Amino acid sequence: MEDHKLKIFCAVAETGSFSKASKIVNLTQPAVSLQIQALEELYETAIFDRSGKNITLTPAGKLLYKYARTY
Repeated sequence: MEDHKLKIFCAVAETGSFSKASKIVNLTQPAVSLQIQALEELYETAIFDRSGKNITLTPAGKLLYKYARTY
């Protein structure tokens, strides 16, 4: 897996926002969303729960975050 996708994923996980993460990684919000979608397609599972206004990590997302932080 590419390192930049993990950085983007961590930024979203840590900020709880695609738009805030986009500012951190210097990408547009749609580009961040596409990278997260690519990760979800790669692992064939949702890594974020997008219920309501907030986004949170799913159990699979928590595992990926733990891995990404040590990567």
